[in-house]
Amino acid sequence: MRLRQQHEVQVGKQWLERADEASAADENEVELDKVRRADFQKGLERLDQACVQIDETLMALTCFV
Repeated sequence: MRLRQQHEVQVGKQWLERADEASAADENEVELDKVRRADFQKGLERLDQACVQIDETLMALTCFV
């Protein structure tokens, strides 16, 4: 999960840099970029939550072994 998270951050970082460099003349494109950025951040938050849940599950299983 952490490798997937690192990959997503790397890919998203490149995408965000390209989006910042490109000059958007149309307001609709700016709104679309905002939506994409929000979706990207939601995805990262979900990966963070999944990592925490996995860590908690492993700790619980370790206590029973």
